[in-house]
Amino acid sequence: MPKYTSVENVPAKTFFEILKSKNYQLLCPKPKEKGLDVVFMAIYDEFFLKSDNDEAKEYLRLTNEINFLKYKINTLKQSLQFYYYTKTTEKMRSDFAKALKEGFNVILDLTVPFTEEVLRVLTIEIGAIMNDLSIAEIDFKQMIEKSKGRI
Repeated sequence: MPKYTSVENVPAKTFFEILKSKNYQLLCPKPKEKGLDVVFMAIYDEFFLKSDNDEAKEYLRLTNEINFLKYKINTLKQSLQFYYYTKTTEKMRSDFAKALKEGFNVILDLTVPFTEEVLRVLTIEIGAIMNDLSIAEIDFKQMIEKSKGRI
């Protein structure tokens, strides 16, 4: 672990220098340590939480929403590909449909041919999620531009 891992122990000057330069070596890592960008992003998120302002909370909310929607799209595509190309039983598909409903609120109609249902989910369901993702990314970009205008 690097020397600086929290907003509590990183000097403000160092924090803002890393933010500006993206030089993660300023976290004082051990030799050949990897994943410093992830450590800094955790510190950065912690900084926003502790600043306790509405813009910071909205930034974190949008960041989380964007990441979740990307994860949701990728998971759906991978899962559908697996179930489409792998020989599955009716029970497996039923369990899969139940998991999609509970986890992602995506309804898989098992009364129609599975190929048609996979195509529907890939076009309609994922399309709707991609639309939500686009809106969140636009909101995020506007927030960043607005913040840059005040600096």
